[in-house]
Amino acid sequence: MGNYLIVHGFIACPGWGNQDADKRVYHHNRRVIEQLPISDPEWPFITRSMFSVLPLRTSLPDIPQYETHLIHFAVSYKGSFALPASWLTKFERLLSKLCWFDAVAICEGYAYQWAVEKQNIIEQFQSDPPLPASKWRFDCVELLEKSVNASVAIDGAFKSDHHIN
Repeated sequence: MGNYLIVHGFIACPGWGNQDADKRVYHHNRRVIEQLPISDPEWPFITRSMFSVLPLRTSLPDIPQYETHLIHFAVSYKGSFALPASWLTKFERLLSKLCWFDAVAICEGYAYQWAVEKQNIIEQFQSDPPLPASKWRFDCVELLEKSVNASVAIDGAFKSDHHIN
């Protein structure tokens, strides 16, 4: 088996689907993702197929979404052991075009986290057309891969039918 790096995460966006401003944000963000290249000649690749834009919930629970609309992503890169700074730069270039509150990328025991100040950004998002975030906080967090009792991490009783002892 070769060496590879898996990166996955989400971008959390405004998502009250029955409000006109959030519908504008949804359509704006969807256009930004659709404008990503199908093929990226510059490694590390960031392409349209990495991202999935869930439908915007406009009625009750037919779509698993509360007040946050999610764009999720995943990718696997060959021959890497750490997330390249160039990937972070390209990802932030994408974030600078989107209307969002929080973003998380998880890779090899680390979480890379971005957050905008929500109280200062709502008016930008509600404008017509919506204005993307331009400033945010960035943090790296080490994910400790320490085994814990399932009752700590799971709400309710869970028994896997496929557990290997």
